Amino acid sequence: MVTFHDDTHHVEIGKFEPQVKADSTYVAGGPSKLIGLATITDKTGKDVPNSVFEFDGAFDPNS
Repeated sequence: MVTFHDDTHHVEIGKFEPQVKADSTYVAGGPSKLIGLATITDKTGKDVPNSVFEFDGAFDPNS
């Protein structure tokens, strides 16, 4: 579960589901009702990737 403030400073709570692979990498995505679609419109009207729609990373299994 992730808790954050939206752009109106309202507290939002969402469930992000991680997919962890054997090579120590992961992908996590949240509910589109809460965080929007894969692309969003920026201040200039251009469609850009929604950075919280899905994100990935890696961890050190030896730490």
